[in-house]
Amino acid sequence: MRVMEVSDFNAIAGCPWPDFWKDEGNEEARAAVEKAALGQSSRFLGKADTLRGNPKWWDVQVSPIFDEAGKPKAILSVSRDITEMKRAEQQAALLSQEMNHRMRNVLALVQAIIGQTLRDETPAATARTKILDRIAALGKAQDVLTQSKWAAASLAKIAEGVVGYHSELSRVTIAGPELNLDSQQALAMALALHELTVNAVKHGALFTGAGRVDIAWTIADYGALDFTWTEHGGPSPETQPSRQGFGSTLLTRAVPAYFAGTTGLDFRPGGLLFRLTGTTAPPAQ
Repeated sequence: MRVMEVSDFNAIAGCPWPDFWKDEGNEEARAAVEKAALGQSSRFLGKADTLRGNPKWWDVQVSPIFDEAGKPKAILSVSRDITEMKRAEQQAALLSQEMNHRMRNVLALVQAIIGQTLRDETPAATARTKILDRIAALGKAQDVLTQSKWAAASLAKIAEGVVGYHSELSRVTIAGPELNLDSQQALAMALALHELTVNAVKHGALFTGAGRVDIAWTIADYGALDFTWTEHGGPSPETQPSRQGFGSTLLTRAVPAYFAGTTGLDFRPGGLLFRLTGTTAPPAQ
């Protein structure tokens, strides 16, 4: 009564034992009783909820008890509660599906990185370096996501990891309220920060000894995001590139899609201004 949460025994008095089992478990319970009556032991896994409706899974061993003549005179059933084990199996299956989905997303990004980088008509050695660096940026975001079991990633930690991979953080200011991005937004932001940092190191504010970068964001009502990358003290004037490569395509087309927003690039004297406005909630699929 305690195990099956029975408050009134009269509610189950006279109920055939197999009727406690559901679906296939009911058929297996009836078959186990029939086998025991013939002198055979059997075992099955079945679902039998408590009378209060709480789900329960059981590992059931059904055996005959023989009389002095060697004929079955009674039946012994031993049921072991395996509910927690079943729940763990279900959670593991869900986790496997989720990880498979995430891996497909990451591989799709890697494929896009390689494909677009090679289309930029850069020399093989240069393309190799760019591909490795861009994949390393994804790795920085994944490090942060792994710490939270891929539930979310801190924008501040992503910025520190990606920007710090290419430049001294002493020349970079990172300021904004605590903000956790979902996995796809985190990977997109990591790639964006990578492209911005590499550009700043090679051509912008971080190219000169006196330059610096301010990374800032604010969060308004309903998760509205306003993110800016502002360079100061870079070579002057900064001119807009004549062709659009992987970096500019990523910043102006790919990244805003993950935030259901818009981006802008302003090539100003002293360095680049990049602005992203959107939402921290993932866009509707």
